[in-house]
Order: sequence, then structure tokens, then C-alpha cells
Amino acid sequence: MMILFRQILFCLLWLWLPVSWAAESGWLRSPDNDHASIRLRADTSANGETRLLLDVKLENGWKTYWRAPGEGGVAPSIAWKGDMPEVSWFWPTPSRFDVANITTQGYHDEVTFPMIVRGTPPATLSGVLTLSTCSNVCLLTDYPFSVKPTVQNADFAHDYARAMGKVPLRSG
Repeated sequence: MMILFRQILFCLLWLWLPVSWAAESGWLRSPDNDHASIRLRADTSANGETRLLLDVKLENGWKTYWRAPGEGGVAPSIAWKGDMPEVSWFWPTPSRFDVANITTQGYHDEVTFPMIVRGTPPATLSGVLTLSTCSNVCLLTDYPFSVKPTVQNADFAHDYARAMGKVPLRSG
């Protein structure tokens, strides 16, 4: 019986181990909004700069909004927990949507928002993302998260460079 218990415990620890290495929140969904999934990833670069990626996946027909969404939308925002320095968001080029004679700007399908932390962040980044998603109805959803940054992860650096490539050179 003790051997069986040890084997089960070993298997459970083995399955848990990759999660402990993760520098991402994992894909988060809200029971109040099954039309969107979000993931926050974090990494510290060689020069000590902490960079973040907010990945958003939307179901077909759903959209979310840009930093200046227009007449009828709410931009994504994060309420950070703890002593968090300033975080600069970079906004990929949005699409324009016209719904009921209201023009908005935003994203559909998938979008990744790159960010940079200006200063030294806490060891674990925690907060609540507020995201507005719309189809023929709009939902304002909160996603609590917690993530520890990796250090100089090559896959993250590639994804960050790709996300920054979708950001306009000049802000408008």
C-alpha cells in the first residue's frame, strides 16, 4: 500500500513540476464570459528589463478594444496588486468596426499586447485584467492572474519581437 501511495505521489509531483517552471498565467477563462481566453507571460531580458505579453483569444464574431476604442468601447486595463512600477502598453494596429452607426477600433480573433515595466517589479506580478468583449452584446470581464517572470527565455524573446512588429512606429 505504501509503495502505491509513493508511486501516485511521484506521478502527481511529476505532473506539477512543469507548472512550477511556467512564467505565464496559463490560459484563463471566466465562467461569466466563455467567448475569450487570456494569458499573461513575463520575462526579464539581459539588460534587466521586465517585459510582458498579454495574449487574448476571442471566439469567432467577438472583438475587444484598442487603447482609444472610439465611441462605444472600453480599452483593456490592469489593476496591479502590490508595489508595481509604471507599465507601458504597446498597442498593435487595430481594425475599425462599425456597429449601429458607432465606429470603434479594436481586435478580433487573436491579439498580443506587449508591455514593459519601467522600474523594478515585485518577484511575482499579480493583478486583475479588465477586458471588454463584444459581439451583439458586450461583456466586461475581470481576469485575476499571477505570474513570475522567466529570465532571458528565447521563445519569449521571439514572441515579444513578433508582437512589437505589429505595433505602429508612431503613436496616433
